[in-house]
Amino acid sequence: MKQKTHLRIEDFSVCIDEIPISKDRYEDNQLILSSLLIPYLEEEVQLEFEKANYTVEENFYLSQVVSINYGVGSFNLMKYVVAILEDIKKI
Repeated sequence: MKQKTHLRIEDFSVCIDEIPISKDRYEDNQLILSSLLIPYLEEEVQLEFEKANYTVEENFYLSQVVSINYGVGSFNLMKYVVAILEDIKKI
């Protein structure tokens, strides 16, 4: 009897204050940065799953990083909003 394959994809956010890769290695290119970050993130997740006694197969499938999207943390945006509001109060 053929086993069913279950696929589960989850989105989550990770905020990294300081990227653990020197800027001269990726030259402000997000594709290069992603190619360097994905194995790093997968390895970190695999280590956590190993500590939690997941099987090798579970560990492999659960630790795969498919893509990385870059953005600005919302806390950075808020400081600009606060500064604008303070300037408006002066008018």
